[in-house]
Amino acid sequence: MHEKNCPDRPRKCPFCPEDSVWEGHISKMQAHLMEQHKSKILRTNTDMGLNTNFPMHCLLYDNAYKEMFHLFAGKIHGKDRDDIGYLVRYIGDKKHAKRFKFTLSINSGSQRFRNISISEICHDQDISFDDIIQSGSYIGLLESFRRYHSVWFIYWIA
Repeated sequence: MHEKNCPDRPRKCPFCPEDSVWEGHISKMQAHLMEQHKSKILRTNTDMGLNTNFPMHCLLYDNAYKEMFHLFAGKIHGKDRDDIGYLVRYIGDKKHAKRFKFTLSINSGSQRFRNISISEICHDQDISFDDIIQSGSYIGLLESFRRYHSVWFIYWIA
């Protein structure tokens, strides 16, 4: 049990294929990601909006605070219907994940409709996407809704 929860245990890279798994201490993961997965990194500034393409599975690197996040935007298969799901995991010390939140702002592009903003917590990287989805701690939109709206992702330090 201790090995599973120990903050010093080795972690697996979320982007390495199964046949070439990188595993190491959390303090070295950011350097590994910056070196080996440059094509998946989007550099941002805190509170900067990002117009999300779909599907999106990437890393966000905050230039100001030197923090990294794992962003997923894609189809999530629910019990009753499929959603477009947005969720974020913080790459770093588990206790720091609680400091970050993210907001999805939905803009219809028409003056007839209002903009909608929804916020959710950032999870730590030890929580699997499946566990986050099962807990309901993600932002979900009906798939048909996404086709007609612009979706902006913003994160901030809480």
